[in-house]
Amino acid sequence: MAKHDTIRALVKRGVSEELAERVADAGLTLGALKALTPSELAERISISAEEAEEILALVGSKPKREVTPEEDTSLEAKV
Repeated sequence: MAKHDTIRALVKRGVSEELAERVADAGLTLGALKALTPSELAERISISAEEAEEILALVGSKPKREVTPEEDTSLEAKV
């Protein structure tokens, strides 16, 4: 049921049914989408970065800046 709800919610927001199904098949919900960056979404469902940006804009996700490897301090704590 949740998968169908996700597809319906995405289509209602203007996402094509094909892309909505791919998002739902990947187990993503609207809430999960809002937490992703465009590159994460693109990689997760094998779409272009432009398509990912469009989907995220349609679901109301605030743009997130990609973190560069130089800025990623999570690795420093593990060393």
